[in-house]
Amino acid sequence: MNKIQLEKILREYKIKKSIIDTTNARIQAYTDAIKNPELIASWGYSINTRELGMPGAPLRNISSPVEREICDNELTIEIIQEWIEEDRNRIYRLNLQIGIIENSLQALTTQERYIIKMKYFEKMNWNNIELNFNNEFKQKNDITSEQTKKINAQSINNLLKIFIPLENIFI
Repeated sequence: MNKIQLEKILREYKIKKSIIDTTNARIQAYTDAIKNPELIASWGYSINTRELGMPGAPLRNISSPVEREICDNELTIEIIQEWIEEDRNRIYRLNLQIGIIENSLQALTTQERYIIKMKYFEKMNWNNIELNFNNEFKQKNDITSEQTKKINAQSINNLLKIFIPLENIFI
């Protein structure tokens, strides 16, 4: 892993974090629906609403409407459980990556972490980072954008030491 790859990973942090958050919210909605089957009906979903050409549920010879509804509910719950598992699998690697980023930032000082977050998470330019940094950390002497660039370079080098052994997780 090199500096450019690490910077790309840091820039993608917020996108990956939002994917995880929205997927977890969807998993929670699915879990709530399994606990309260009437929620499923409010979604307008049933096993009969499927895309054309997609296989349907196995045919069962059920004559009773009550039995058919129970069977449909069981099949719907099975499908939702599959969705939950697919979503969990989809974000597993992203969760690892986000955890590594968040934990590795703890190795930096508060000021280093601030500059990294402003540069890569908030995508600020150096002049804005300088202004915000000087407002956030009121010191005797304000730092310049050149000094923020030096702090950033040192921080990236420190983070590289942490990320290099873990680079396979980000490929």
